[in-house]
This record gives sequence, structure tokens and C-alpha cells, in this order.
Amino acid sequence: RACPVRLKLKKGDTYYYCTCGHSKNDPFCDNTHIDLGTGFMPLKVVIDRDQSNFLWCACKRNKPSAGPICDGNHNYITDW
Repeated sequence: RACPVRLKLKKGDTYYYCTCGHSKNDPFCDNTHIDLGTGFMPLKVVIDRDQSNFLWCACKRNKPSAGPICDGNHNYITDW
């Protein structure tokens, strides 16, 4: 999946962002990484404000400093 996922998230809620890319509930972690032994761990995200247009990365190519937020890095990937 190359496009970001548009989410409506509420202030104070906690989510676990999938970093391995194997979750069936992407972009949220479903613990598939445990069964697959990927070595990846989910990223805990606490929402600090209500917003209806969070764009979370689905390609898993965002820079680590961006967290789950799509940083557009997928536009520069040539090895799809």
C-alpha cells in the first residue's frame, strides 16, 4: 500500500501504529509481528488533539522522526 490512510482520531485516545507492514488492520498493529518474528515493534501514539484528517503512512517508508504521520517520502521511492 503506497498511499497514506486518512483517519479521524480523538484527543486522548491511544493507538499502536504497525511498523512491520504485515498487520491485517493496517495502519494499526494487530501483533502479527510476534507470529512472524519480524523484530519490529509497534509505535505507541497518544493523540494530542481531535482531527478528522490525520494522514498515517501505509507504505512504512516514512522517516522514523515522522512517527506514523505520512511525510511524503513514498514519492521518492524507486524500488517498489
